Amino acid sequence: MNKAIKRCLLICGSPKGNRGASWMLGNFIMDQMEKNGVETHRRAIIPSYANKDLMNDIEWAELVVLSFPLYADGLPAILLNELEVIYRAKPSAKYFSVICNSGFAESHQNKVALDICHSFAIQTGWKWLGGIGRGAGGFFGNKKIDAAGRMVKPVISALTDASELLASGKEISQEVIARAEAPLMSNTFYSFMGTIGMLLMIIKNKQIFRYKARPYDKLPNPGFE
Repeated sequence: MNKAIKRCLLICGSPKGNRGASWMLGNFIMDQMEKNGVETHRRAIIPSYANKDLMNDIEWAELVVLSFPLYADGLPAILLNELEVIYRAKPSAKYFSVICNSGFAESHQNKVALDICHSFAIQTGWKWLGGIGRGAGGFFGNKKIDAAGRMVKPVISALTDASELLASGKEISQEVIARAEAPLMSNTFYSFMGTIGMLLMIIKNKQIFRYKARPYDKLPNPGFE
C-alpha cells in the first residue's frame, strides 16, 4: 500500500546554487507537489554555510528529491561530500527520487549518475522511487521551465505526472520517465545550436582571437626524474 507524502525536501546539488537548470527543474517539481497538498522545503547546497540545518530538514521530510547537473559522468564533488555526510548521520528511512540534467543531447548519458543515486538509496536504507535523466539541460537555463517555450511542453507534462506519483509515494513509471527523457530536437540541430551559443559567448567575452588557446599543453617540469 502506498503512502501519501505530506512533507518533501528538495536538495539542489548544483554548484550554481539556486540558479540554473537544476534549481528550475527541482522547483517545478516542488510546485507540482504543493498542488498535490504536499508541504515542501527547498534548499541548495551552495553556499556551504546554508547547510548547517540540512539534517534537520532531512529528518523533517518524508520524501527527499535531489536535483543536480551531470559532472564528468557523475555527481558534482560538493554534492558527493554532502551525500557522505547524510549517509554517516544514519537518517531515518525516507522515500528518495532524483532528477539529473546534462548538456549532452542524449538523456541516457545520465544513467551512471542515476545508478550512483540508486546505490546511495540502497546503502542508506531509503526507498527508491526512481530517477529521471534529462538531456539538453542547457536548453532550460535560468528560466522557469514552464516559460521555456512550446518545445518543452512534453517534458512539463511528464514532470507533472511524475510529481503526482511521488506525492502518492509511488515509484515513477517507466512510461513517465521515457516521456521526461525524450529528445527535444535532433542531435544535429542541438549541436548546431550549441556551436552558435559558444561563438556568441566567445564574442561576448572578447576572446575571438584566443578561443583556440591551450595554456596547459606545456606544463612546467616538476623536477622529477
